[in-house]
Amino acid sequence: MPFNREATLVKADKLLKQGRVDAAIAEYARVVEQQPSDWVSANTLGDLYLRVGQVDNAIAQFMAIADRCARQGFLPRAAALYKKILKVRPDDEATQLHLADVSARQGLLADAKGILISVIERRRSRGDKVGIDDLFARLGAVDPAEAKARRAAIPRAENDTKSAAQLREIAADLSRRGKTAEALTVLRQVVRLDPEDVTTRAEIARAELAKGDLEAAREYVSTEVGVEHPDLLLALAEAELRAGRYGDGRQLLTRALFVDESLRGPIAELSRVLARVDARASFVCVDAVVEACSSRDEWAEAVNLLRAYVADVPRQIPALLRLVEVCASGGLEAARYAAQEQLADAYLAAGRAAEARILAEDLALHDGIDPENISRLRRTFAMLGHADPDRAVQARLGAAVGAAGQTGKSAEAQVPAGPAEDEALRPVAGESMEVDLTPVLDDLAIDTDAAPEPIIIQPAEAPGETMPLDEVFAGFRDEVARQRSEEAAAQHYKLALAYREMGMVEETIKALRIAARSPHQRFESAALLGRLYRDQGFEIQALEWLERAAEAPAPSVEEGRALLYDLGDTLEKIGETTRALAIFLELEADAGHFRDVRERVERLSRVRSGG
Repeated sequence: MPFNREATLVKADKLLKQGRVDAAIAEYARVVEQQPSDWVSANTLGDLYLRVGQVDNAIAQFMAIADRCARQGFLPRAAALYKKILKVRPDDEATQLHLADVSARQGLLADAKGILISVIERRRSRGDKVGIDDLFARLGAVDPAEAKARRAAIPRAENDTKSAAQLREIAADLSRRGKTAEALTVLRQVVRLDPEDVTTRAEIARAELAKGDLEAAREYVSTEVGVEHPDLLLALAEAELRAGRYGDGRQLLTRALFVDESLRGPIAELSRVLARVDARASFVCVDAVVEACSSRDEWAEAVNLLRAYVADVPRQIPALLRLVEVCASGGLEAARYAAQEQLADAYLAAGRAAEARILAEDLALHDGIDPENISRLRRTFAMLGHADPDRAVQARLGAAVGAAGQTGKSAEAQVPAGPAEDEALRPVAGESMEVDLTPVLDDLAIDTDAAPEPIIIQPAEAPGETMPLDEVFAGFRDEVARQRSEEAAAQHYKLALAYREMGMVEETIKALRIAARSPHQRFESAALLGRLYRDQGFEIQALEWLERAAEAPAPSVEEGRALLYDLGDTLEKIGETTRALAIFLELEADAGHFRDVRERVERLSRVRSGG
């Protein structure tokens, strides 16, 4: 049977949606094997390899595509792929040299020169003279004067640490006398004699940066300097971004975060500062932190960062696209719909009606009762030139409803994915409380080695039929596993209550996450998790867990009403007034005098009507 590329890609996409990444990889591998020139599928295959931690396979895939693109003359595409590899392995010299060659062929001589100098200095610093002559030849082809000057600067006796120490004293004396230029010249000689002097390298880099010489500063920021001085990487990144060199700035931010994750806060603050003068530079900072969060599945933090950014820099389409992507990757459905609304409005403001229409249709079909979604869809049709936008809206929504009716299927409610692991929530400061946990923990201890209670399974009887013995034992094993799972969930819920009483919020959350896996504990555990997150100010996580609790049966009518009330309150806080109003209307119909439901319905109705 001939190979069917489209069918294979459709199958791979379905497998990805089911979370079966390994199976999807196998399908994409078939496509690449059959059609090696399909660089899009090959690139996707490389991304999937990275996703499952198969770094070597991913790099091999990207390298093969990049080399093919370089040979065929697709130089920008090849450069992008080489940079993608360097994000994973920043010090891969073979890839750096490929990128230098492609940059030179594109006429980007400064980029090619910077890469070659970096490789030359790294080899010199480690005493590796093999291949340096060839590198100088390459550098000479790009910039003959630079190559000549650097050859002349090579000291005759490298690693002369004794002479380097003497020169450091001279430099310090010059600096004390205010002769900073002369001191800097001597410090450069120190580095030539002792290439591994990280402290002196950092000092030179800071001095060059203060002078505004980014090229010189970058020359002295080796990998070792970055490891010991990540704040220097951040300072250099800021200078690059202010100079409009966004790619270089992004690489430095990525390196800084790789070395020191605590720089997330300073980088986010730098983004807010740059937002006043350069929105693109500001977004580079945010996106670097978002990527760091996403790599650890910290989706809520990534969403909060992007939301803060789009609040400061509204209607920036790249940022909103990233926000939608992160929400989708983290399974944060409520946040995704809100982001899609903002993105649709940004497209409309930019006159990009075709893109806006796709989003507006999805939003209207998702929640057709929202007048804003209907109005947004009408505006897209008007912008696209429809003679009767209202009729176009009716026809589009009516066709969708009719198609659903013909199939006889109703949309299945999707259980929202749980929020990713986030930073530990801190308990609210209060009076210290000493509690003896011994009796509690003894009572909650789970003896996994103890024999379960005997379980008798009665096979269904039918005339002339008996249940096979292996099916009987299979049922027995399943029942034992189910009982143990439920018992473990119940114990973890009790343990969570004990932790909460002691103010141990992080431990409470971990125990509740385990307890919520059981259908019997899902309502109580998910509801308590949602309220804990809400009380700590993490509305996104709170919303996800409250929604999960709402899909489980409530132990009592009052508890169910209280849960819906909290869910509506959280939706209102994050600005989803339409969904909040729908929930409070439901509560009003069920129990009109429940808390302040009627007042909330009146207030939200006024908000929706613009009153």
